[in-house]
Amino acid sequence: MKHFQKYIVFLWGILVLIFCCGSLSAQTVAEVFIDAPESAFPVLSLNNKKDLIDRYEARREKEEVDLEVENEFNGKSKLLYLSNTRMVVVLDKHSKIELCMLPVKGQKDPLIAVIRTSLISPEHSVLSFYDVSWKKKDKTFHEPSYSFETFMKNSSSKAMTQGKLVMSQLVSITNLLTFIEGDRGKVGLSVHLTGIDGTPLESEESMKSLLKNEKIIFWWNNKKFL
Repeated sequence: MKHFQKYIVFLWGILVLIFCCGSLSAQTVAEVFIDAPESAFPVLSLNNKKDLIDRYEARREKEEVDLEVENEFNGKSKLLYLSNTRMVVVLDKHSKIELCMLPVKGQKDPLIAVIRTSLISPEHSVLSFYDVSWKKKDKTFHEPSYSFETFMKNSSSKAMTQGKLVMSQLVSITNLLTFIEGDRGKVGLSVHLTGIDGTPLESEESMKSLLKNEKIIFWWNNKKFL
């Protein structure tokens, strides 16, 4: 089913979290973006990044401002969305990035999730994690980790997803089920959960019995959840 490959599903689905014990850093995603080393987004200079944000804020204030800036590779970059914790930037006609700051239980500083999406057919996306100093983190989370309550349904990346996540606490199986709207209609998603020992978790009750001591895995096989 090739149309499934157009939709990225869990990337920003995992990014709505319940409030954790630790508090979020006062930094905004824009500040973290500006502080990113050149190696993170080579197409953008420091001035490019600042200009993108300034233009977006000016447009937000109803000023007639072109959102596009000329980047280091003589292409056009554009900031599409910005909040305190999430932003979406088209780097050039070939690629796009999404950044989201995730609260981490028991820690002051958040984690930075970055989705890099190729806009060249066939589209594909790669999920990476960084700390606030832009040190890359492993895709596997170990306890104590993150509490995930619901899926977000507004990801702007419609592409394939790669990666595997280990989660320590899930409220219920219903929190891992969602639907997204696409140009081909509503697409249903199914989720398969396993405990740390590989035992399938077929019901909410069996899952809850493992939450205190076990990790839970779910993953995406580039077409659907397994």
